[in-house]
Amino acid sequence: MMKKIRLSFCSPVALSVITVLACVPTEAAELAPAVHQLFKTHCFDCHDAAGNSGGLNLEKLTTPFAPKQDLDLWVKVESAIQKGKMPPEEETPLTKNQINSFQGWFEQQFVRPAGKQHAGPRLPRRLSREELQNTLEDVLHVDIREDVTNSRLHVIPDTVIEKFLSTGVLGKSGFSNDALTLSQESIDIQTYARCFALVLSLLDSHPTARQKLFGKDTLPKTISLDEAKDIITKFGTAAFRRDMTTQEIDTILALYGKSTKSKSAYESLKTSFLAILLSPPFL
Repeated sequence: MMKKIRLSFCSPVALSVITVLACVPTEAAELAPAVHQLFKTHCFDCHDAAGNSGGLNLEKLTTPFAPKQDLDLWVKVESAIQKGKMPPEEETPLTKNQINSFQGWFEQQFVRPAGKQHAGPRLPRRLSREELQNTLEDVLHVDIREDVTNSRLHVIPDTVIEKFLSTGVLGKSGFSNDALTLSQESIDIQTYARCFALVLSLLDSHPTARQKLFGKDTLPKTISLDEAKDIITKFGTAAFRRDMTTQEIDTILALYGKSTKSKSAYESLKTSFLAILLSPPFL
C-alpha cells in the first residue's frame, strides 16, 4: 500500500529559504533619450498602440525598454532603418546623422556592450525535464526510471518527473532545451515541490543511496550540527555544480535546525535537501 506523501517539506520556512537564495539584484535597462525622441518624431504616428502599422508597436517596444526580451524586434527595426524602409518613402526620411546616431546606439546596446563584442543576451537557463531527471539520479544516487522487464509491454510507464513536468515545446531554435524556450514555460514552485518530495521519498527504500549521502545507511534520531553541515555542504555542492557559498550553507543549516525541533535528523536533512533542489542555483 502506497503511503500518502505529506508536503510539509515545502513549509513557509522552506519557501523563505528559497527566496533568500533567489535574491539577485538586477539593473533595469534604459532607452537612450535621443533614440526615444527619434521614434516619437518619426515613428509613433504609425507604430503606436492605435496605428500598429505592420504589426509593430514601437511605443510598446520602448516603454518599458526590455532589450533581452525584444531582441528580435530590435534587430528588425535596425535592419529596416539601415535599408531605408523606416520611415517609408512617403514620409520624411531620417537624416544621415540620425541614422548614424541610431546605429551607434544599437551597436553599443546590442552588438558591443561595454565596448566588447557580444554574441547575444545571456539568459538564465533552467534544467530541461530530461536534464532534471538525470541530475536528480546523479545527486541522490537513486533510479527514477523503472526497469521494464516485460518485453511484451508496449508502453513504458512515466517516471515521477514525467508525471509532473511536460516534455516542453520546440522553440524558434528547433530545440526545446534552449534558454529562451525554457523561460517561456511556466512551472510553479509547488509542482516542483511535490515532484521532488516524491523523488526524495525514494531514499527511504534505498540504503545504498543513504550510505552515499549520509556516510551511513541509517541515521540516529539526532546528529551533531557539524555532521549535518558536512552532509548538507556535500549535497549542495553536487546539486549546484559548484561550491556552496557561506551564506547558502548558513541559510540551509538554519532551516535544518528549525526542522529538527519537530523531526528526526533524517527527515530534517530531506527537508534541507528539498530546499536546495528548489533553489535557483540547482534549477
